[in-house]
Amino acid sequence: METIISWEIFLLTKYVFLSMKKNLFFLFALICSMSLFTACSDDDDDKKEAVAGTYTGTITVTDEAGTPIGDPLTGQKITIVDAGKDRINLELKDFKFGTVPVGDLEIKNVAVNDKGEVNGSASQVPIMNGVLQADITVSGTVKDKKANLLIDVSAPLTPGTDPIKMKVTFIGAR
Repeated sequence: METIISWEIFLLTKYVFLSMKKNLFFLFALICSMSLFTACSDDDDDKKEAVAGTYTGTITVTDEAGTPIGDPLTGQKITIVDAGKDRINLELKDFKFGTVPVGDLEIKNVAVNDKGEVNGSASQVPIMNGVLQADITVSGTVKDKKANLLIDVSAPLTPGTDPIKMKVTFIGAR
């Protein structure tokens, strides 16, 4: 009889041990699978950081009808700065329209999505050392270290006159 009880205890112990081993395996598998679904809250910041930087490229200026105004300007720089959640600032320093120094153009709080599409506008942006003001709209894409932007500028040639509309196209890379 003692042999039968010890055999039963052996089988019971083996069953409990195997069950625990199986439970530990499932617990380990659960922990591993949960790590696959963990998301980082700063993924969006990484995308914007990938967009931020100074882009060097060519600017082409056309009138409203698409007629080129002057020759394309090479070696121009646009700086993109992170401005918070889903927002960037665009800065075009020392911009010249032909031989006329326009000055700095800055468009703040431009929306950017996870596809790199940008869209924003600014009103009454001071140009030509504050003598004139322009309304500016920007659209396009910035991704894979390349920028393709259309900047619509509406500004008077002299104070008090009707504004003219120009399209400024920037194609460049970081």
